[in-house]
Amino acid sequence: MPINDQADKNDRSSPISNRMRIEFQEQNEFICIFKKNYKIAYASPSLCHYFRHKPEKIIGKNFLDSIFKNEGRAIDHQLSKLTAHNPILTVECRLHNSENQPVWQKWTFWAVFGGTGRFKEFRAIGRDISQRRKAEDELQYAKDLYQSIVEDQMELVTRYQPDCTVTFVNESYCNHFNEKRRKIIGSTFLHHMSAEDQQQLFQFIETATPENNLFSRIQHETREDGETIWVEWRRRALFDPSGKIREIQSIGRDITDLKKAEAALRSSEEALRKKNEALERKNTALIEVLEQIEHQKNQIKRDVTANIDELLFPILEQMAMRDVKSNREDIDLLKRSLNNLTTSFGRKITRKRLKLSPREIQISNMVKQGLTSKEIASVLKISVHTVGRHRHSIRKKINITHKDRNLNTYLQSL
Repeated sequence: MPINDQADKNDRSSPISNRMRIEFQEQNEFICIFKKNYKIAYASPSLCHYFRHKPEKIIGKNFLDSIFKNEGRAIDHQLSKLTAHNPILTVECRLHNSENQPVWQKWTFWAVFGGTGRFKEFRAIGRDISQRRKAEDELQYAKDLYQSIVEDQMELVTRYQPDCTVTFVNESYCNHFNEKRRKIIGSTFLHHMSAEDQQQLFQFIETATPENNLFSRIQHETREDGETIWVEWRRRALFDPSGKIREIQSIGRDITDLKKAEAALRSSEEALRKKNEALERKNTALIEVLEQIEHQKNQIKRDVTANIDELLFPILEQMAMRDVKSNREDIDLLKRSLNNLTTSFGRKITRKRLKLSPREIQISNMVKQGLTSKEIASVLKISVHTVGRHRHSIRKKINITHKDRNLNTYLQSL
């Protein structure tokens, strides 16, 4: 509805009527009236107090002079478009206060037209909104800061409604799943999850409370390219004042490389365990071999000792009792015995259970060396009959009497 000057018909000599002047002066907002050239015709006490000027210092000044130039030009352009049918304009603008400091004000302008539709003046109501704009700027800065932090996160960040419709994702989330943000927003992410993980998520959404609003889980997920990954999710339910879930915020961390490293570590540990077991078996076998070698060494030592004591010393004693010329046979027998020094013959032939006499042991060694009864008799300076008697005793003691087995062959086997 057009604004006209009917209220001023009774006082045409004044820019405003006395009644309106009283109302304006009682307002806490700034009241200002100016003409088409923006020359101020009226300034309320609150406006004068704000700029710390008397009314006469403000009256006649250009309303747009104190407004930032670019914003003043924009207001000028917008005011020029006001008509009787569209007479109102509201703007927020910056200007300099009495201390030449930038402040924010909000102004609502009414273009007043006369009965004939001719423009008369602008009437404006304004107020300082610096604190509100400062709070809004700080809030916007906080939002921008939060947004930048979220966007720069290496972690995957997403928010979604209780039905899992996505309302926000950060860049890392898009890159991780190789999907465009516009495709993700408004859709669900359930196709990435297994049936078990979906069930766990919906159970959390159904049971979460403002006091118990956190849920963490490691999930095996599938990307659009078919690659399977491991993601550790930490979810937080966000509630409205009535206690109803408004959104769920999830922060995820790709732990696929960690899982692969753990699997590789387990594989390495298993391989190491098997190698240790094989090494232990080899060590056990080596110990057994070494023990066997040690046993064989001791056995050889005992065999040598027995051969020396029972076979060689008697020959040497016999040689000591004979002249040098007759020692050839003894020396030949000594050489043969030395060749068998490390055999077990001496130990076996001297076993206590055989009960062989020293002479029988001596004759057994000569038989083993291949000497005939006559040669033995010649070496030992005894009769062939005596040698035969000893041989018969030896066969009896080693239990081959009445057996068709050669004594020499048997002794060779010992």
